[in-house]
Amino acid sequence: MLRPARSLVLSSGIALAVLAGSCAAPPAEGEPQIRVRWGALGDPTAEIPSSVEALLLLVYLPDAESPEDSAFTIGSLEDMDANGRLELTRTDLPFGEPVRLVLLGGPADNNWTHMGSVGPIVLERGERRYVDIRMYGLVDSNAVDGGEVPSARFLHTATALNDGRVLIAGGFERATMATCPAGAATGSSCYELVAANDAFVFEPSSSRFYEVQSPMLAARGGHTASLLPDGRVLVAGGAGRALLVATPTGTGTNVALSIVAGTDVTTPATYEIFEPEANPEEEDVDADGDPGRGGFLGSADAPSRAGALDLPRLLHSAVALDDGRVMIAGGVSAPGSYTVWDPARAGGYGVVGTGALPTARPAPGAAVLGSGAMQRVLVAGGGEASTDGQLADVWIGTGGAIGSATSANIMTAAGSPQWNLYRPIVETIGSGQGALVLGWYGPWCPAGMNAPTFTVEADSTRCAYGVNRAFTFEVATNRATGTATMRQHAFGASTRLDDGTIAVTGGVSELTLDVNTTIDFYGTSIVGGAAQLVATSQTLRQRRALHAMAALPDGGFLVFGGATFSADGRGTITPVAAPEVLFVQRARGR
Repeated sequence: MLRPARSLVLSSGIALAVLAGSCAAPPAEGEPQIRVRWGALGDPTAEIPSSVEALLLLVYLPDAESPEDSAFTIGSLEDMDANGRLELTRTDLPFGEPVRLVLLGGPADNNWTHMGSVGPIVLERGERRYVDIRMYGLVDSNAVDGGEVPSARFLHTATALNDGRVLIAGGFERATMATCPAGAATGSSCYELVAANDAFVFEPSSSRFYEVQSPMLAARGGHTASLLPDGRVLVAGGAGRALLVATPTGTGTNVALSIVAGTDVTTPATYEIFEPEANPEEEDVDADGDPGRGGFLGSADAPSRAGALDLPRLLHSAVALDDGRVMIAGGVSAPGSYTVWDPARAGGYGVVGTGALPTARPAPGAAVLGSGAMQRVLVAGGGEASTDGQLADVWIGTGGAIGSATSANIMTAAGSPQWNLYRPIVETIGSGQGALVLGWYGPWCPAGMNAPTFTVEADSTRCAYGVNRAFTFEVATNRATGTATMRQHAFGASTRLDDGTIAVTGGVSELTLDVNTTIDFYGTSIVGGAAQLVATSQTLRQRRALHAMAALPDGGFLVFGGATFSADGRGTITPVAAPEVLFVQRARGR
């Protein structure tokens, strides 16, 4: 499409107005108009900070290799229309094509301290549109309190959608004292966990949450959410109720946590699909694209009912492949098996059968290795590993509908794994040739000792961490190499940012259940067998574990929910909400 001359006018002050017209004049009839607001998070009336002396507007046009930019200083702007807001102008803005805008602000030396973005948006002739851009600080964590903020919860999911929004689904909202099940260790404290069936979407350009008007078909906590290649999200497994067991280790206030299936059997083995374009507004009066749109569908033959999984699965792992299949492995109720969900299954999408894992994995993590037809899935951890062969399994999706799983044959330097991985973080690294594995949680030790043993005796207890343990599993060499980390991230969360950087946040650091605010970043390459830790001084605002996070455009990520624990040896759990947005500290310039 030919791009006729257009102009983009930004108004600073309390609001930044973007106006598509001719130079600084009002738009001619038929020309599109947009307004973009600047405001501190939670305060739409905020003035531009005095530290912001310069602005850089980046316009991302279709098929362009790099954005077009326009630089301005606050002091050079004028209030052309006498509305109390300074204005700046940018020409040659297209209509009828998707356009994405990024606005940077900071000192005159272009060391940008604030950023916001919106789009892609399509401007039409004759259209007047009002769009909010919230400017996030690029150094510290940004608190989020806009819109219908979800209630406090943990073991929920956060999924970055293809349109830039984030889906927050389910999670356990309540934890109340309960009777421990038969077989629980003497002195254990137990808590009944109750899940929610609501879901929300977070819209980063306005920093607002919107509740999805049609909730999930079942209440779920401890489930998985996998982004499919077509933009939908498969939400699988979990439970409406579960039990958290806090078991004293016999050393001070050290406590080991585990989660088991509860008494609720109303959602034992089901899945559903989030359709991001479902339930749009009949009229998009605000012309904001209806950020709260979306809804949930069930099985192919009965969309109003949740689809059937092969077995009940809680705290399992699930990863999507390029062909749309999802490999679902382990879980509290089915630790020794896996299943495959196939969008192309004969008769309609659904599971295609059950296969066996070489090692039982009640709470594993997983990541995809390779690409295309050569993709495999590494399933790691989930329980005690007494031999190298129990550290991880590899699933290969060829040779049958459900593929096959074998031991990954990962070898440790000492010949015996000196760690236990319970619900570990597992992220693909090194162009799919390996995986970063974090979340080491104390193994069994002889009573009164901190040296791991691999035989559970009558007097065995969980032992403290001793040292930081994170590993890179390199499949080409079958080696597990120790990897630097600033703190332990057991029960933490991770996400992959838009440049491939892996962000890891929070979790517990010791068996005293000390929940931390640490953020670790890892690069995309394997050097000397290990992922490389990138130094940062950034931290979370809120201590949290069992939380979720998802990537945002431009190097940002949303962190939401989780829990903190008492330090009294009982493991009392307190859900938190406290959403926050952070951005990687990276060079940003023209």
